[in-house]
Amino acid sequence: HDVTCHRPSGGFYVWLKLSTDTLTKKQLDSFLAAGILCLPSFIFGDKTPAIRLNIARLNFEEIARLVEKLQALKAAGIC
Repeated sequence: HDVTCHRPSGGFYVWLKLSTDTLTKKQLDSFLAAGILCLPSFIFGDKTPAIRLNIARLNFEEIARLVEKLQALKAAGIC
């Protein structure tokens, strides 16, 4: 499946639930290497394999690039 990102109404954050069973350091390192700064869900006490992305300052073009990067990471089996 492709990664789909909808512009949230009334929020600055997007929660991305990963298709993997766990969230690992390797995955977080891969997000960072792709230029995606994110917070893992466990920081918020949630054990779901998910990340929080702050999209408050992104325009539509930047969101489209973010989605492309996420799709590439998914294709590589990272998320």
